[in-house]
Amino acid sequence: MSLYGYEIFETVVEQNSFVKAAHVLNLTPSAVSHAIAKLESDIGFPLFIRNRNGVRLTGETEKILPYIRALQRSNETLKQEISQILCTESGIIRIGSFNSITITWLPEIIKTFREKHPNIEIRILQGTYTNILDWLQTSAVDLAFISDAMMPMRMKSIPLHKDRITCVVPKGFQTKNAGYVTIEDIQDMTFVMPGADYDQEARKILQRYRLSVHSQFHIDTDSAIVAMVEAGFGGSILTKLICQSCCVDNVDIYPFVPENYRVISLAYPNAQYHSPAVQKMKEHIVNYIKSSGQFNL
Repeated sequence: MSLYGYEIFETVVEQNSFVKAAHVLNLTPSAVSHAIAKLESDIGFPLFIRNRNGVRLTGETEKILPYIRALQRSNETLKQEISQILCTESGIIRIGSFNSITITWLPEIIKTFREKHPNIEIRILQGTYTNILDWLQTSAVDLAFISDAMMPMRMKSIPLHKDRITCVVPKGFQTKNAGYVTIEDIQDMTFVMPGADYDQEARKILQRYRLSVHSQFHIDTDSAIVAMVEAGFGGSILTKLICQSCCVDNVDIYPFVPENYRVISLAYPNAQYHSPAVQKMKEHIVNYIKSSGQFNL
Protein backbone atom coordinates (compact mmCIF):
# COMPACT_ATOMS: atom_id res chain seq x y z
CA MET A 1 0.00 0.00 0.00
CA SER A 2 1.42 3.39 -1.06
CA LEU A 3 1.95 6.04 1.59
CA TYR A 4 1.02 8.61 -1.04
CA GLY A 5 -2.30 6.83 -1.38
CA TYR A 6 -2.87 7.40 2.33
CA GLU A 7 -1.97 11.08 1.88
CA ILE A 8 -4.60 11.36 -0.87
CA PHE A 9 -7.10 9.56 1.38
CA GLU A 10 -6.45 11.94 4.30
CA THR A 11 -6.82 14.97 2.03
CA VAL A 12 -10.19 13.70 0.80
CA VAL A 13 -11.25 13.31 4.45
CA GLU A 14 -10.12 16.86 5.29
CA GLN A 15 -11.80 18.40 2.21
CA ASN A 16 -14.89 16.17 2.24
CA SER A 17 -14.64 16.05 -1.55
CA PHE A 18 -12.64 14.28 -4.27
CA VAL A 19 -12.65 17.43 -6.43
CA LYS A 20 -11.43 19.72 -3.63
CA ALA A 21 -8.76 17.18 -2.64
CA ALA A 22 -7.58 17.06 -6.26
CA HIS A 23 -7.23 20.86 -6.25
CA VAL A 24 -5.23 20.84 -2.99
CA LEU A 25 -2.93 18.07 -4.24
CA ASN A 26 -2.62 19.52 -7.77
CA LEU A 27 -4.04 16.31 -9.26
CA THR A 28 -6.96 15.58 -11.55
CA PRO A 29 -10.19 14.30 -9.94
CA SER A 30 -9.81 11.07 -11.91
CA ALA A 31 -6.32 10.56 -10.44
CA VAL A 32 -7.73 10.97 -6.93
CA SER A 33 -10.57 8.54 -7.70
CA HIS A 34 -8.10 6.02 -9.09
CA ALA A 35 -5.84 6.30 -6.02
CA ILE A 36 -8.79 5.80 -3.64
CA ALA A 37 -10.06 2.85 -5.69
CA LYS A 38 -6.57 1.27 -5.51
CA LEU A 39 -6.45 1.85 -1.75
CA GLU A 40 -9.91 0.32 -1.31
CA SER A 41 -8.82 -2.69 -3.35
CA ASP A 42 -5.69 -3.12 -1.21
CA ILE A 43 -7.59 -2.74 2.08
CA GLY A 44 -10.55 -4.86 1.06
CA PHE A 45 -13.57 -2.65 1.77
CA PRO A 46 -15.02 0.73 0.66
CA LEU A 47 -13.56 3.77 2.37
CA PHE A 48 -16.20 6.37 1.47
CA ILE A 49 -19.90 6.70 0.85
CA ARG A 50 -20.43 9.15 -2.03
CA ASN A 51 -23.42 11.50 -2.12
CA ARG A 52 -24.39 14.83 -3.67
CA ASN A 53 -23.00 16.74 -0.66
CA GLY A 54 -19.56 15.15 -0.88
CA VAL A 55 -18.31 12.04 0.85
CA ARG A 56 -18.52 10.51 4.30
CA LEU A 57 -16.57 7.70 5.93
CA THR A 58 -17.93 4.19 6.17
CA GLY A 59 -18.17 2.67 9.64
CA GLU A 60 -15.16 0.47 8.91
CA THR A 61 -13.11 3.46 7.79
CA GLU A 62 -13.86 5.36 11.00
CA LYS A 63 -12.26 2.49 12.93
CA ILE A 64 -8.99 2.59 10.97
CA LEU A 65 -8.78 6.38 10.52
CA PRO A 66 -6.69 7.00 13.71
CA TYR A 67 -4.20 4.33 12.61
CA ILE A 68 -3.86 5.82 9.13
CA ARG A 69 -3.23 9.22 10.66
CA ALA A 70 -0.69 7.76 13.07
CA LEU A 71 1.07 6.17 10.07
CA GLN A 72 1.11 9.51 8.26
CA ARG A 73 2.49 11.31 11.32
CA SER A 74 5.21 8.70 11.74
CA ASN A 75 6.16 9.09 8.10
CA GLU A 76 6.20 12.88 8.50
CA THR A 77 8.44 12.54 11.56
CA LEU A 78 10.82 10.30 9.59
CA LYS A 79 11.06 12.81 6.75
CA GLN A 80 11.70 15.67 9.15
CA GLU A 81 14.41 13.76 11.01
CA ILE A 82 16.09 13.07 7.66
CA SER A 83 15.76 16.77 6.77
CA GLN A 84 17.42 17.74 10.04
CA ILE A 85 20.28 15.33 9.35
CA LEU A 86 20.67 16.96 5.94
CA CYS A 87 20.66 20.39 7.63
CA THR A 88 17.34 21.45 6.18
CA GLU A 89 14.01 22.02 7.90
CA SER A 90 10.52 21.08 6.75
CA GLY A 91 7.26 19.63 8.00
CA ILE A 92 3.54 20.16 8.46
CA ILE A 93 1.83 21.21 11.71
CA ARG A 94 -1.95 20.94 12.12
CA ILE A 95 -3.43 23.10 14.88
CA GLY A 96 -7.02 22.99 16.13
CA SER A 97 -8.45 26.23 17.47
CA PHE A 98 -11.66 27.99 18.40
CA ASN A 99 -12.68 31.49 17.31
CA SER A 100 -11.37 33.70 20.13
CA ILE A 101 -7.94 32.02 20.14
CA THR A 102 -7.72 32.19 16.33
CA ILE A 103 -8.30 35.94 16.49
CA THR A 104 -6.35 36.96 19.60
CA TRP A 105 -3.36 34.57 19.76
CA LEU A 106 -2.74 32.70 16.54
CA PRO A 107 -1.81 35.54 14.15
CA GLU A 108 1.20 36.56 16.27
CA ILE A 109 2.08 32.94 17.15
CA ILE A 110 2.20 31.96 13.47
CA LYS A 111 3.99 35.15 12.40
CA THR A 112 6.80 34.79 14.96
CA PHE A 113 7.12 31.04 14.33
CA ARG A 114 7.48 31.54 10.58
CA GLU A 115 10.20 34.10 11.13
CA LYS A 116 12.27 31.31 12.71
CA HIS A 117 11.02 28.36 10.64
CA PRO A 118 9.91 29.59 7.20
CA ASN A 119 9.90 26.14 5.58
CA ILE A 120 7.47 24.53 8.01
CA GLU A 121 3.86 24.52 6.80
CA ILE A 122 1.13 25.41 9.31
CA ARG A 123 -2.49 24.39 8.85
CA ILE A 124 -5.25 25.80 11.08
CA LEU A 125 -8.52 23.96 11.66
CA GLN A 126 -11.08 26.16 13.41
CA GLY A 127 -14.25 24.77 14.94
CA THR A 128 -16.35 24.21 18.01
CA TYR A 129 -15.23 22.54 21.22
CA THR A 130 -16.84 19.33 19.93
CA ASN A 131 -14.97 19.58 16.61
CA ILE A 132 -11.66 20.10 18.39
CA LEU A 133 -12.23 17.18 20.73
CA ASP A 134 -12.99 14.94 17.75
CA TRP A 135 -9.88 16.16 15.91
CA LEU A 136 -7.73 15.37 18.94
CA GLN A 137 -9.21 11.92 19.43
CA THR A 138 -8.77 11.00 15.76
CA SER A 139 -5.32 12.68 15.43
CA ALA A 140 -6.60 15.05 12.75
CA VAL A 141 -4.56 17.75 14.52
CA ASP A 142 -1.14 17.65 16.16
CA LEU A 143 -1.90 20.38 18.70
CA ALA A 144 -5.13 22.04 19.80
CA PHE A 145 -6.32 24.80 22.08
CA ILE A 146 -9.22 23.62 24.21
CA SER A 147 -11.07 24.48 27.40
CA ASP A 148 -10.34 22.14 30.27
CA ALA A 149 -14.10 21.85 30.77
CA MET A 150 -14.29 19.77 27.58
CA MET A 151 -11.02 17.85 27.74
CA PRO A 152 -10.91 14.13 28.61
CA MET A 153 -9.00 13.33 31.80
CA ARG A 154 -6.40 11.18 30.01
CA MET A 155 -5.59 13.67 27.26
CA LYS A 156 -2.07 15.09 27.44
CA SER A 157 -2.08 18.87 27.78
CA ILE A 158 -0.24 21.97 28.97
CA PRO A 159 -2.38 24.51 30.92
CA LEU A 160 -1.77 27.99 29.50
CA HIS A 161 -4.23 30.62 30.64
CA LYS A 162 -7.06 31.37 33.05
CA ASP A 163 -9.61 33.29 30.99
CA ARG A 164 -11.92 35.26 33.30
CA ILE A 165 -15.66 34.90 32.72
CA THR A 166 -17.59 38.14 32.29
CA CYS A 167 -21.17 39.27 31.84
CA VAL A 168 -21.94 41.22 28.66
CA VAL A 169 -25.04 43.44 28.91
CA PRO A 170 -26.75 46.19 26.89
CA LYS A 171 -25.64 49.75 27.54
CA GLY A 172 -27.32 51.24 30.58
CA PHE A 173 -27.70 48.02 32.54
CA GLN A 174 -27.78 48.86 36.25
CA THR A 175 -25.73 46.75 38.67
CA LYS A 176 -26.15 46.78 42.41
CA ASN A 177 -22.39 47.26 42.85
CA ALA A 178 -20.19 49.56 40.81
CA GLY A 179 -17.81 47.77 38.46
CA TYR A 180 -18.98 44.17 38.74
CA VAL A 181 -22.01 41.90 38.69
CA THR A 182 -23.15 39.27 41.12
CA ILE A 183 -25.43 36.31 40.58
CA GLU A 184 -28.19 38.38 42.16
CA ASP A 185 -27.83 40.97 39.37
CA ILE A 186 -28.60 38.42 36.66
CA GLN A 187 -31.12 36.29 38.56
CA ASP A 188 -34.01 37.13 36.21
CA MET A 189 -32.06 38.20 33.13
CA THR A 190 -32.91 37.01 29.61
CA PHE A 191 -29.83 35.45 28.03
CA VAL A 192 -28.41 35.20 24.54
CA MET A 193 -26.83 31.76 24.70
CA PRO A 194 -23.98 30.19 22.70
CA GLY A 195 -24.88 27.19 20.55
CA ALA A 196 -24.65 23.76 22.16
CA ASP A 197 -21.26 22.91 20.61
CA TYR A 198 -19.66 26.24 21.45
CA ASP A 199 -18.50 27.81 24.70
CA GLN A 200 -19.86 25.69 27.56
CA GLU A 201 -18.87 28.11 30.32
CA ALA A 202 -22.17 30.04 30.21
CA ARG A 203 -24.17 26.89 30.87
CA LYS A 204 -21.84 25.81 33.65
CA ILE A 205 -22.21 29.16 35.42
CA LEU A 206 -25.99 29.00 35.17
CA GLN A 207 -26.05 25.41 36.44
CA ARG A 208 -23.58 26.10 39.24
CA TYR A 209 -25.73 28.87 40.68
CA ARG A 210 -29.05 27.21 39.77
CA LEU A 211 -30.17 30.08 37.59
CA SER A 212 -33.15 29.68 35.29
CA VAL A 213 -32.37 30.25 31.61
CA HIS A 214 -34.70 32.61 29.77
CA SER A 215 -33.43 32.53 26.21
CA GLN A 216 -34.93 32.89 22.75
CA PHE A 217 -31.60 32.83 20.96
CA HIS A 218 -28.84 30.22 20.64
CA ILE A 219 -26.07 31.73 18.53
CA ASP A 220 -22.99 30.03 17.06
CA THR A 221 -20.58 32.97 16.68
CA ASP A 222 -19.15 35.25 19.35
CA SER A 223 -19.62 38.47 17.35
CA ALA A 224 -23.27 37.60 16.64
CA ILE A 225 -23.90 37.07 20.36
CA VAL A 226 -22.47 40.52 21.11
CA ALA A 227 -24.62 42.02 18.34
CA MET A 228 -27.77 40.48 19.84
CA VAL A 229 -26.84 41.84 23.28
CA GLU A 230 -26.21 45.27 21.76
CA ALA A 231 -29.68 45.15 20.19
CA GLY A 232 -31.19 44.65 23.64
CA PHE A 233 -32.26 41.00 23.39
CA GLY A 234 -30.61 40.08 26.69
CA GLY A 235 -27.24 39.64 28.36
CA SER A 236 -24.67 36.94 27.80
CA ILE A 237 -21.87 35.19 29.64
CA LEU A 238 -18.60 35.36 27.71
CA THR A 239 -14.94 35.22 28.62
CA LYS A 240 -12.45 38.06 28.54
CA LEU A 241 -10.66 36.65 25.47
CA ILE A 242 -13.93 36.34 23.60
CA CYS A 243 -14.68 39.98 24.35
CA GLN A 244 -11.20 40.94 23.10
CA SER A 245 -11.95 39.16 19.81
CA CYS A 246 -15.20 41.09 19.16
CA CYS A 247 -16.26 44.70 18.74
CA VAL A 248 -17.71 45.51 22.16
CA ASP A 249 -17.91 49.32 21.93
CA ASN A 250 -21.70 49.37 22.25
CA VAL A 251 -22.17 46.97 25.17
CA ASP A 252 -21.04 46.98 28.78
CA ILE A 253 -18.82 44.25 30.21
CA TYR A 254 -18.67 43.40 33.90
CA PRO A 255 -16.58 40.78 35.70
CA PHE A 256 -18.37 38.32 37.95
CA VAL A 257 -17.92 38.31 41.71
CA PRO A 258 -17.13 35.66 42.86
CA GLU A 259 -14.56 35.17 40.11
CA ASN A 260 -15.01 32.36 37.58
CA TYR A 261 -12.64 31.23 34.83
CA ARG A 262 -12.21 28.86 31.95
CA VAL A 263 -8.76 27.29 31.74
CA ILE A 264 -7.33 27.13 28.22
CA SER A 265 -4.83 24.37 27.59
CA LEU A 266 -2.72 23.17 24.68
CA ALA A 267 -3.67 19.53 24.13
CA TYR A 268 -1.96 16.97 21.93
CA PRO A 269 -2.51 13.33 20.95
CA ASN A 270 0.16 10.71 20.39
CA ALA A 271 3.10 12.57 21.89
CA GLN A 272 5.35 9.65 20.91
CA TYR A 273 4.74 10.56 17.24
CA HIS A 274 5.55 14.24 17.60
CA SER A 275 7.69 15.42 14.73
CA PRO A 276 10.51 17.91 15.29
CA ALA A 277 8.27 20.61 13.75
CA VAL A 278 5.40 19.89 16.14
CA GLN A 279 7.75 19.87 19.11
CA LYS A 280 9.15 23.26 18.02
CA MET A 281 5.65 24.70 17.70
CA LYS A 282 4.59 23.36 21.09
CA GLU A 283 7.56 25.04 22.74
CA HIS A 284 6.99 28.22 20.74
CA ILE A 285 3.35 28.50 21.84
CA VAL A 286 4.24 28.05 25.51
CA ASN A 287 7.02 30.62 25.26
CA TYR A 288 4.74 33.06 23.44
CA ILE A 289 2.03 32.82 26.12
CA LYS A 290 4.60 33.35 28.87
CA SER A 291 6.39 36.26 27.17
CA SER A 292 3.11 38.04 26.30
CA GLY A 293 1.95 37.98 29.90
CA GLN A 294 -1.00 35.67 29.15
CA PHE A 295 0.38 32.84 31.31
CA ASN A 296 -1.46 33.41 34.59
CA LEU A 297 -1.93 30.00 36.26
